[in-house]
Amino acid sequence: DRTILERGGSLETMEELPASDGEMRHIWTLRFALSDAEGRRYVAGKAGDVTEKVRAEEALRALPHRIINAQENERRRVAGELHDGVSQLLASVHFRLAALHDALPARGVGPLRRELTRTLELVDAALGEVRGISHNLRPRELDDFGLVAALRGSAFERGSAQRLTRAPARSESRGWPASSP
Repeated sequence: DRTILERGGSLETMEELPASDGEMRHIWTLRFALSDAEGRRYVAGKAGDVTEKVRAEEALRALPHRIINAQENERRRVAGELHDGVSQLLASVHFRLAALHDALPARGVGPLRRELTRTLELVDAALGEVRGISHNLRPRELDDFGLVAALRGSAFERGSAQRLTRAPARSESRGWPASSP
């Protein structure tokens, strides 16, 4: 208060104070100098409880993190259902069709054998697509071995593993922490 009286101006602060029930409250204060008609200087001010505003701002700052977590959880769930549900069904269809294909007599059913072979190829392609979608949604390496291993696995699959292994050296030069191999 003495500084405000001597220099004039104002001082705005945010304090965390306990309420009568013990709960911590955020109090905003504004202090400023006033002079009366006789030239005496006083400190005046205004204060307000801004706890709800502070909590709302904190919740707003946390929102992007919560959205990303929800998206990651949904990706994990969908990838798991694709892997555990659809992939298993397609694998079962493949084995049944393969058994049927192998049970056909060697002669006299050439068109049927060719059609079963094409159908097996389609089921294999569908199984590969479902596995690819599941992996792209949430690579298993991410949960099992971490982000670096998942990125390396993804780069290897795309044929660019050499570019990824050079990335930590560039990040070290910018002062970022190096990631371990």
